[in-house]
Amino acid sequence: MDRKDIYKIIDNERDYQDKKWGYRPSLPVADELLIMRSYFNKAMDAYVGVMGERMSLDRIRKVVAIGIRCLENHESSEKIRR
Repeated sequence: MDRKDIYKIIDNERDYQDKKWGYRPSLPVADELLIMRSYFNKAMDAYVGVMGERMSLDRIRKVVAIGIRCLENHESSEKIRR
C-alpha cells in the first residue's frame, strides 16, 4: 500500500474521531500521549495475543490519528524546528 492510501485511511480515522467525539477543546499534550500509549499497548497486546496482526494494525491506525489530532491542536514539529 502506498503512502497516499495510508494517509487516506488515517484521514478517515480522524473524521471518525471528530464524528464520535464532536468538537472538544484540545487536550493537553500529556493527555494525548497517555491516550496514544493506551492504544499502543492495546496494539501490542493484540499482536501477541489471539487477535493478531490485523487488530494490531487497526490500533496503530488509531495511535497515528490521535497523534495527528494532537499536532492539529498544538504546535507542529515544523514550527518547533524553526
